[in-house]
Amino acid sequence: MKKLIFFGAFVIASMLSTHINAQSQYECRDILTNAFGDYSTKKPVNLTRLGTSPQFGEILDFSSEGAYKHLKKVYSGNSRRSRVEMDRLLKLLGYSGFKDPSFTASKIVPEVLPKGTLGWMGAYTRNHQYRWSVLAREFRTFKILAKDGPCYLYIMRKCGNALYIPQKPGEFDCPPCPDCPRPSSFIANRDPYCPACEVCPPPCKVTTINISGEGKIASGDMIQKSSEMPLIAMYGGEKVCIGTYSVPVKATYEYTATGSAKYSQTIDVCDNGAGVLPNMDIKLPVNLGFNVSESQMSVGESGAMILNVANAKRFKRLKKQYGSCPADMTTTTEMQELVAAQSDEMSTSTTAPAGASGGGDGECKKQTLMFNGSKTVNDVNTKTFTNNVSVIGVYKKMGKLVVGESADKYLCLGTYSVPGKASMVYNLKGQSTLSQVLEICDKTGNATPERNIDIPVDLNLDIDNQKMTVGDGGKVYIPLTMKQYKSLGKKFSRCCSDGSKGCF
Repeated sequence: MKKLIFFGAFVIASMLSTHINAQSQYECRDILTNAFGDYSTKKPVNLTRLGTSPQFGEILDFSSEGAYKHLKKVYSGNSRRSRVEMDRLLKLLGYSGFKDPSFTASKIVPEVLPKGTLGWMGAYTRNHQYRWSVLAREFRTFKILAKDGPCYLYIMRKCGNALYIPQKPGEFDCPPCPDCPRPSSFIANRDPYCPACEVCPPPCKVTTINISGEGKIASGDMIQKSSEMPLIAMYGGEKVCIGTYSVPVKATYEYTATGSAKYSQTIDVCDNGAGVLPNMDIKLPVNLGFNVSESQMSVGESGAMILNVANAKRFKRLKKQYGSCPADMTTTTEMQELVAAQSDEMSTSTTAPAGASGGGDGECKKQTLMFNGSKTVNDVNTKTFTNNVSVIGVYKKMGKLVVGESADKYLCLGTYSVPGKASMVYNLKGQSTLSQVLEICDKTGNATPERNIDIPVDLNLDIDNQKMTVGDGGKVYIPLTMKQYKSLGKKFSRCCSDGSKGCF
């Protein structure tokens, strides 16, 4: 066993293995056989853990690139003369040393040695001697391939112990592919000179995908227009036509729209050893949009503003200035009722993705699940109002004014209750889109790379704080001649431009 000292401290921190044949045609196998020995029949030491004599430290990144970077760092640091030891070890595999251009991350393959592996295990103590040992559980390793030939060694991820696995007497150079009782025991990489083993598929596990999402928008807007509207004073069934004037009308509203999406589906996924949660919760965004496509407003009765005068003397004064309405007088008809287009909603898929039965084996495939939800609500909102409208007559004095006198003279001709109605056709749309990539179990062989799943979307709209304003801030101004101003002033009070008395 003295020849084992040749490896130095590095052999204690690395794991060597190859399947040896006494009549092998590969020189590297003969070198490793001579260095370690043959298959033993004595009772092995049972190894349940490693790490008591680490040499190169734990390799945290379980990948080819991660292992190469770690070894390069150790080689540069040269702790415990590791540089010389690493060069010696790699020379056994045909390289000139660690800096050999042929030795790259592509020569390092992450792998798992299964429970029950037999071989000569090295120790950092007792001059790096080896004992015939058996692995009591699985261990993660990094297989380092030879520069040429079917030889390789293992460097343990957790520690630096070395292990040589001799070939049993009578074994062929290429052993049969092993069974795959667990995903972590799969052998995806063998000797490059042997036929590749088929990777066993992970077992199928059932998981339930729960989709949920919410959205909310809140805002407000207004509808406004100006209409040529007859003003008609009425008392005791008699009508006086004051005139037709342009009257602005404005309706304001606020709205709050909410949307929600909820969906659940059971699906088979592949368990690659990390475990599968029984439930997978996915949050789905719900995007909302609201717009008004058409609107109408009406004020008064049959398109006219009716001023119900309560005082007979005031009505008589109005009649004297404006006269009765003609018997054949006609007004416009009421506004037509608005009609909304039919609402639409995406139909909900009831077909489960491939393999939603649980248990058994299936082919693992990457599948992108496209979750889509859409719903549109078209409707009409109509609101009636009762508006208090003040009618103010305006006379503009011509000629000389006294000091402090304003040319504009105002008469408050009364405040009247005027009905109004506002109607609008609105469109509320909710949409949700999300993709999720899963490794599913395809038991039928019909799974497609992408699968669309429709998600039901619920929408709700509250329109509130609706108001209507007739005229300029609730006031309608009509022009007066000097004669009308003086005559009406005998029964109606003078006022300020806003209808108050504060300017007097």
